[in-house]
Amino acid sequence: MGQKFTAAESGLCPATGDRVGESSDRRGWRQGQCGFVTVEMAFALLGVAVAVVLAAGLIPLGMTQMRCQDVAAEVARQAARGDLNAVQEITEAFPQGSVDIGSDAGVVVVDVKVEVRPWGAWLPAITVGAQSKAVSESSADGDR
Repeated sequence: MGQKFTAAESGLCPATGDRVGESSDRRGWRQGQCGFVTVEMAFALLGVAVAVVLAAGLIPLGMTQMRCQDVAAEVARQAARGDLNAVQEITEAFPQGSVDIGSDAGVVVVDVKVEVRPWGAWLPAITVGAQSKAVSESSADGDR
């Protein structure tokens, strides 16, 4: 019976079936270039892996942004009502960020900022924040 050879042992390129060492093919590739696609595929997979890691890091950023917006809106509403106990409870429940409350012409302005490190502690932090405004109820009552 005959022996069975793999493509590499028989001198054939596994990808194309061409005999390795023959002259260039119709596309002008030179001899011995069997397997060049492997390197290109490795770089493409590396690029895909980097994109997936970056996208995975954006998920916590988006979630933190939504949390900041929720806190800013709730604090602005409670501060506009004059309920300072509720404001204190909300800000204590959000310890990782800073909550700044201000007032401008009868409008309560709340800024919330948080530093997030989605890709590790050794990389620089990204500051995520939100701002919310609410008309103070005491100024709204005075306008009537």
